[in-house]
Amino acid sequence: MRMAPRMLLPSAMTTFRVKTKLPCHRFFFYEIANVLATKVRLSATEAQAAFRLFWDFELDVCDLDADDFLEALRISYKNLINVYAACYLVLALRLGCPLATADVKFREKVSEYGVVRLIGQRD
Repeated sequence: MRMAPRMLLPSAMTTFRVKTKLPCHRFFFYEIANVLATKVRLSATEAQAAFRLFWDFELDVCDLDADDFLEALRISYKNLINVYAACYLVLALRLGCPLATADVKFREKVSEYGVVRLIGQRD
Protein backbone atom coordinates (compact mmCIF):
# COMPACT_ATOMS: atom_id res chain seq x y z
CA MET A 1 0.00 0.00 0.00
CA ARG A 2 1.46 3.35 -1.06
CA MET A 3 1.08 6.17 1.42
CA ALA A 4 0.61 9.73 0.30
CA PRO A 5 3.08 12.28 1.62
CA ARG A 6 2.09 14.54 4.45
CA MET A 7 3.39 17.98 5.27
CA LEU A 8 2.73 20.37 8.12
CA LEU A 9 1.97 23.92 7.06
CA PRO A 10 2.21 26.98 9.29
CA SER A 11 -1.19 28.67 9.21
CA ALA A 12 0.33 32.04 8.26
CA MET A 13 2.28 30.61 5.33
CA THR A 14 0.78 31.42 1.94
CA THR A 15 3.85 31.20 -0.30
CA PHE A 16 7.33 29.81 0.02
CA ARG A 17 8.67 33.37 0.23
CA VAL A 18 7.34 33.79 3.77
CA LYS A 19 10.19 33.86 6.28
CA THR A 20 8.72 31.11 8.43
CA LYS A 21 10.37 27.79 9.07
CA LEU A 22 8.22 24.97 7.78
CA PRO A 23 7.54 22.49 10.59
CA CYS A 24 8.10 18.84 9.82
CA HIS A 25 8.36 15.63 11.75
CA ARG A 26 11.67 13.82 11.85
CA PHE A 27 9.94 11.09 9.78
CA PHE A 28 10.13 13.50 6.85
CA PHE A 29 13.83 12.76 6.37
CA TYR A 30 13.24 8.99 6.42
CA GLU A 31 10.57 9.44 3.76
CA ILE A 32 12.82 11.56 1.56
CA ALA A 33 15.74 9.14 1.89
CA ASN A 34 13.48 6.18 1.12
CA VAL A 35 11.99 7.82 -1.97
CA LEU A 36 15.45 8.74 -3.24
CA ALA A 37 16.69 5.19 -2.65
CA THR A 38 13.71 3.26 -4.00
CA LYS A 39 11.35 5.37 -6.12
CA VAL A 40 13.51 7.49 -8.41
CA ARG A 41 16.30 6.65 -10.81
CA LEU A 42 19.35 8.29 -9.29
CA SER A 43 22.84 7.08 -8.61
CA ALA A 44 23.83 6.82 -4.96
CA THR A 45 25.87 10.01 -5.35
CA GLU A 46 22.94 11.87 -6.93
CA ALA A 47 20.56 10.63 -4.24
CA GLN A 48 22.95 11.77 -1.53
CA ALA A 49 23.24 15.21 -3.12
CA ALA A 50 19.45 15.48 -3.40
CA PHE A 51 19.04 14.43 0.23
CA ARG A 52 21.53 17.10 1.30
CA LEU A 53 19.33 19.72 -0.41
CA PHE A 54 16.36 18.64 1.72
CA TRP A 55 18.49 18.46 4.85
CA ASP A 56 19.70 22.03 4.30
CA PHE A 57 16.17 23.50 4.02
CA GLU A 58 15.30 25.72 6.94
CA LEU A 59 12.86 23.33 8.57
CA ASP A 60 11.58 23.30 12.11
CA VAL A 61 12.16 19.62 12.91
CA CYS A 62 9.76 18.45 15.61
CA ASP A 63 9.70 15.28 17.65
CA LEU A 64 6.93 13.54 19.51
CA ASP A 65 7.04 12.70 23.20
CA ALA A 66 5.43 9.72 24.95
CA ASP A 67 2.12 11.55 25.45
CA ASP A 68 2.03 12.39 21.73
CA PHE A 69 2.50 8.72 20.83
CA LEU A 70 -0.24 7.72 23.27
CA GLU A 71 -2.55 10.25 21.61
CA ALA A 72 -1.55 8.88 18.20
CA LEU A 73 -2.49 5.39 19.36
CA ARG A 74 -5.87 6.65 20.57
CA ILE A 75 -6.51 8.46 17.27
CA SER A 76 -5.37 5.40 15.32
CA TYR A 77 -7.85 3.11 17.05
CA LYS A 78 -10.69 5.63 16.93
CA ASN A 79 -10.32 6.54 13.24
CA LEU A 80 -8.95 3.27 11.83
CA ILE A 81 -5.74 4.84 10.56
CA ASN A 82 -2.16 3.73 11.05
CA VAL A 83 -0.14 5.17 13.92
CA TYR A 84 2.36 6.64 11.47
CA ALA A 85 -0.31 8.89 9.93
CA ALA A 86 -1.78 9.63 13.36
CA CYS A 87 1.62 10.93 14.49
CA TYR A 88 1.53 13.58 11.77
CA LEU A 89 -2.00 14.53 12.84
CA VAL A 90 -0.98 14.77 16.50
CA LEU A 91 1.92 17.03 15.59
CA ALA A 92 -0.33 19.30 13.50
CA LEU A 93 -2.79 19.51 16.38
CA ARG A 94 -0.01 20.26 18.87
CA LEU A 95 1.48 22.98 16.65
CA GLY A 96 -1.90 24.43 15.69
CA CYS A 97 -1.17 24.23 11.98
CA PRO A 98 -2.78 22.51 8.98
CA LEU A 99 -1.61 19.12 7.77
CA ALA A 100 -1.39 18.88 3.96
CA THR A 101 -1.94 15.52 2.30
CA ALA A 102 -2.91 14.02 -1.04
CA ASP A 103 -4.61 11.11 0.77
CA VAL A 104 -8.35 11.68 0.36
CA LYS A 105 -9.34 8.68 2.49
CA PHE A 106 -7.11 9.83 5.34
CA ARG A 107 -8.68 13.29 5.26
CA GLU A 108 -12.18 11.81 5.31
CA LYS A 109 -11.36 9.59 8.29
CA VAL A 110 -9.95 12.43 10.38
CA SER A 111 -12.11 15.33 9.18
CA GLU A 112 -13.45 15.90 12.71
CA TYR A 113 -10.08 17.35 13.76
CA GLY A 114 -10.37 20.19 11.22
CA VAL A 115 -6.67 20.50 10.39
CA VAL A 116 -6.18 18.20 7.39
CA ARG A 117 -6.11 19.91 3.99
CA LEU A 118 -5.96 18.23 0.60
CA ILE A 119 -3.05 19.38 -1.52
CA GLY A 120 -4.30 21.46 -4.43
CA GLN A 121 -7.77 21.96 -2.97
CA ARG A 122 -9.11 25.02 -1.16
CA ASP A 123 -11.39 24.54 1.82
